[in-house]
Amino acid sequence: MKRFSSVLILVAACGGADGVGTTGTDVGNPIEVELAFTAYDLLAGEVVVDQASIAVERIRLRPADDCEGGAEIELAGPFTLDLLDPEGLAGLPLDAEAWCRIEMTWHRDEATDTAIRVAGNEAGDRFEIRSRRNDELRIEALDAGGFTVDQAALFVAFDMAIWLDGVDLAGAERAQDGSIAVSEESNRDLLERFEGNVESASRLFADGDGDGALGDDEHDDSDALGAGAL
Repeated sequence: MKRFSSVLILVAACGGADGVGTTGTDVGNPIEVELAFTAYDLLAGEVVVDQASIAVERIRLRPADDCEGGAEIELAGPFTLDLLDPEGLAGLPLDAEAWCRIEMTWHRDEATDTAIRVAGNEAGDRFEIRSRRNDELRIEALDAGGFTVDQAALFVAFDMAIWLDGVDLAGAERAQDGSIAVSEESNRDLLERFEGNVESASRLFADGDGDGALGDDEHDDSDALGAGAL
């Protein structure tokens, strides 16, 4: 099973690491947790996803006891995260008992001018979706009291089947070689549907068995700690 992109989270009474800012939270007990980014449900009908990446300007976590206030933990980027074959990120010092929200600000990667990229095969033909989305994704705790950080890992996970729901690749305009490009310049209606699915495709899960990977039995909706919100 693949290991996923991870942010090492240190819950401790210490200052922030490079690129990390902290404001206004209470001190907790030291615990190391991974915040990982991944994708699942890569097969949807005739569509198979074999590449998926996102670019993020910053990641913020807000404590449940001051969710709409000024308290936050911030990891400053930008970061490009490969959801299928990722690399690790820097550490976050967390010092609150519960968290109400994870906020991710999209970033256009300088090399590709793309914030979200998903590619694969549709009935044997290659497809590629490129989004320049530059707003914010919020993943809200499903429990009113927030989610706690006492597991070996937390996963920000994207359900590819939901993300591609209603994106009619079979009916898309194609290049002469049969390939499909979905972007602001091509098949824009499909891009709009894809971008509109981002929130509903986003979930937060715990690493229930502590093996450092999001298993097939760990990403049911009933297991979710948080979900994307508009």
